[in-house]
Amino acid sequence: MRTTRTLSMILAAIIVWSCDLIDPSRPDSSIPETFPLESSALNGTMGKAQLEAVCPSSVKDLLTNDIELYKIIYRTTYQKDTLKSEALVAVPAGMDEVKLCAYFHGAVLPISFIPMNNFSGYKGGPTISKDIASCILPLASHGYCVVVPEYIGYGITSKKDHPFIYYPELNIDCLDAIRAARKFLETKDIHYSNDILLTGWSEGAGEALYAHRDMEQNHPDEFNVIATSSLAGPYSIYHMMMNIFAHPDKEYGSLMLYSWAGYALNKFAPTLNRPSTELFTSATNTQSSALRHITGTPASTFNQDFMTGILEGTDTEFIKVMEECSTYEGWTPKGYVFLHHGTADSTVPCFNSEDAYESFKDTGKAKIYLYKFGEHDTSLNKYISTTIEDFESL
Repeated sequence: MRTTRTLSMILAAIIVWSCDLIDPSRPDSSIPETFPLESSALNGTMGKAQLEAVCPSSVKDLLTNDIELYKIIYRTTYQKDTLKSEALVAVPAGMDEVKLCAYFHGAVLPISFIPMNNFSGYKGGPTISKDIASCILPLASHGYCVVVPEYIGYGITSKKDHPFIYYPELNIDCLDAIRAARKFLETKDIHYSNDILLTGWSEGAGEALYAHRDMEQNHPDEFNVIATSSLAGPYSIYHMMMNIFAHPDKEYGSLMLYSWAGYALNKFAPTLNRPSTELFTSATNTQSSALRHITGTPASTFNQDFMTGILEGTDTEFIKVMEECSTYEGWTPKGYVFLHHGTADSTVPCFNSEDAYESFKDTGKAKIYLYKFGEHDTSLNKYISTTIEDFESL
């Protein structure tokens, strides 16, 4: 009798546990919790007066809610190893149900990274980060729960190299940040659905579109992408490299971004890892050495044989890696895509958004906003206000 009763209790516990696993009220309950939330902490809160003091005047009409700022720490993978990463979660105060919006920030040069730029540690108050002041805070105050991955290479992972523009690696951490943020919302008894909106600027704009494709193709039961709205993204590093290599003697003010991209692609792509002198004119074996090429010409930075192989299409191995980082070729999005770009952008040329739009326009779900004479960052405020208008129209 005692044995039978014990078995019955065990069976009952298994049934209850199993039912909890498939609870339909938990939108991600069917997804294995491989990388759980480690911890969360309240950084600070911001009322409307504080928000108005930090955000540009052009977005003040978007500031409707007080917000709470949290740091979350979670487990993810980096080059197949498990480590802890972090993200900022900005939550509209007093809401028991939210719309999830991921914001992927623009690249921050590791050599200039200081605490005021730290996203996950942002406590409110003055900031030099345009991502925070012009995009993240207005989105959160307007009613969206905004998840901002710090990225590997910053914050608690600052001793690691950042996988700059190598989206197959960067995307792993970004999706795990969203998963961890959803677990965090559950601990706060804040409801959400599988629906998600994706936003980003610069490198983050490319990640937004890459994540959109990955979610639709590989995680459709976990994420339902309603729309992506992105500003000035490097949607095709291949076409960008081709563009500068075609003008080897031209001076480029943002050449370090190309050398950083070349270094990162070579390091993180499993099929590459070439000696650096096969890519560059001098040894470039560290991230910091890749960033030393602040300005200059492609001919003074990149190996001539490497440039020739890209231009003539003979370096198929490296070209394939660059094409894997393309965020628009070879797929048809189901969710909406809103592309924004300044026509005078000298950091990430406008043809990135124009080419992406041409690839998507036949879906009937793509729209492009071109800002005349806009540079890489001058359209941020208009971008976020238009993004909110578009999201609210869906």
